[in-house]
Amino acid sequence: MDTDESVPVDTNFDAQAKARGKLDVAKAFMLRYKSRLSLSDIGKMFGCTRQAVHKALEPFQELFANPDAIDAYKSDKAGVLEALEFNLALDMVDSARRKAASLNNTAYAFQQVNKALHLERGESTDNVGIHGVVSDLQRRKDELLSRAAEYEQSEQDTIDITPDSPSDTAE
Repeated sequence: MDTDESVPVDTNFDAQAKARGKLDVAKAFMLRYKSRLSLSDIGKMFGCTRQAVHKALEPFQELFANPDAIDAYKSDKAGVLEALEFNLALDMVDSARRKAASLNNTAYAFQQVNKALHLERGESTDNVGIHGVVSDLQRRKDELLSRAAEYEQSEQDTIDITPDSPSDTAE
């Protein structure tokens, strides 16, 4: 993980929590996986043992087992997704692999990875023809111009009923 993005280390934790040995798992998580502090250092900050920190963060260990790999993934998500997409495409034509996982499951995984890749690149995830979009916009533009012309005409057709002189209103 990037050390440039590390969170500032706040060593002034709640004194009562430290006295009780209360471990804030969210803060410990950030200190361990963002700031890359040791379990012992985090334990000292919370007034608990290294083992207590290890136990609290155990559910996350498999996810963050290799921080350098995570950094590499973050720096080139599109490249990783392309490689994954390629491997899934190979799986779809490998009869031995299809026996283990259905073609439908592999195709679904391929579709999901392909969608993620498009999102990462800032591309559309739907197959929308530009011609259809342009035609729809043109139709809406024509409709609005027609309505504007009708409104203008109705304004011109309005009869002016203001009296010519003040004596006309007196009767």
